[in-house]
Amino acid sequence: PINSRSPATVLVSMLSAYFLLFCVAAVSAGDVINLTGANFEDETKAAPLMLVKWFAPWCGHCQAMAEDYEAAATELKAKGIPIAEVDCIENPDLADANRIQGFPTIKLYRNGVFYREYNSGRETADFVAWMEEEAAKTGDEIGEPEKEEEWDAEGGEEDPEGFEFPEGEEGEDGEFDSGMAEEDFGSDDYVDPVGFFPLDRYTYDKIVGVGKFDVLVKFDNLFPDTEKEVAWGKLCERVGAIQGSDGQDLLVASVSIADFDRFENDDIRARYGFEKDQFPLYKLWKKSAKSSSLEESVPFEGEITADGLSQFLMDQLKIHIGLPGCVKEVDRLANGFLALSKDEQKARKELAEKVLADTPEGQTKTNIEYYVKVMEQVIDEPDGNTFPAAERVRLSDTILEQGWELPREKKDELSFKVNILSVFTETTADF
Repeated sequence: PINSRSPATVLVSMLSAYFLLFCVAAVSAGDVINLTGANFEDETKAAPLMLVKWFAPWCGHCQAMAEDYEAAATELKAKGIPIAEVDCIENPDLADANRIQGFPTIKLYRNGVFYREYNSGRETADFVAWMEEEAAKTGDEIGEPEKEEEWDAEGGEEDPEGFEFPEGEEGEDGEFDSGMAEEDFGSDDYVDPVGFFPLDRYTYDKIVGVGKFDVLVKFDNLFPDTEKEVAWGKLCERVGAIQGSDGQDLLVASVSIADFDRFENDDIRARYGFEKDQFPLYKLWKKSAKSSSLEESVPFEGEITADGLSQFLMDQLKIHIGLPGCVKEVDRLANGFLALSKDEQKARKELAEKVLADTPEGQTKTNIEYYVKVMEQVIDEPDGNTFPAAERVRLSDTILEQGWELPREKKDELSFKVNILSVFTETTADF
């Protein structure tokens, strides 16, 4: 879900990242009219009828409907019916004035006056049929403009662009449905899972398995397990930090499934034969996937932690996701270290020692010292190449068995070492 309670800095990062990732879709193309604060009033007043989509470049629902909306604009243009859109991130004041609270929101205007919200499907034929029906109305059939619901401009948490978002998650119609209450998350480690795409029956097959992105999808109950959602939130934050660089083609997405009321997305669950008691399930569709079939995906089968999910993505996609305690500059030296000759390993260790010498005192320097110690162990011992994996298992077991009684600082120290050990590999990732 797109959650308004996340820190502003994280949201700004994600907005920038997804804007770069989807820059083509963020600019009006073809026959969709691009409206801004400078031309909105003139353009809408000049048109007896105009459909306007209010969108954000990073919104998954907006992206999924973009091609159909463009095709509808082309078809309707030939009939003299204009279709337009407003980038709300570029035009926050205009969006605020038009009471935009969710993405996408689609509104019908007649001679510059808001008349009603669009309430049909998101395929080309749906847009065309709805607008043709509106265009055919005359006199009393047109009726009076709908009254827009009053909303408290100070009720939500203000994001960096000036929007007021209500709490909850974006629904299929652009409004926000109530999500889990904040008090449901008792852990101080909780990170709102911002920056991932909420998928549904309309968007799923336009994002997953289309050959454009590597997509990690979480299938989960509408009300997820708190501890596992903590891990998911941390993963989303990490992936968000690398958008536009190492992870520019990586998306994280979620399908929330309800087995009551409207049975939201239960058709997706049924497609794969998942059972509710299996959730959460994590499946990775790489860019090489030819479809969204389960056979094209790679399942995550490890312990559900932020580090475990991060390591899974690094192993599968050969990218770098900075784990707590790791130092990217030295990660590059440890990456592929086990496949090198002893002379090549010694050369890498010397480079790591140079980085260590240039690093000021503190936790980072302590962590780099551990990289160097691991390198020395690998080089000096006859079976040194087995050390990182074996030591990682030993330390992980220690955390698992004694973690509840270990001081926080000691537990963090061991966790950092486990993460550093995981970077020592035979295969080489390009980062």
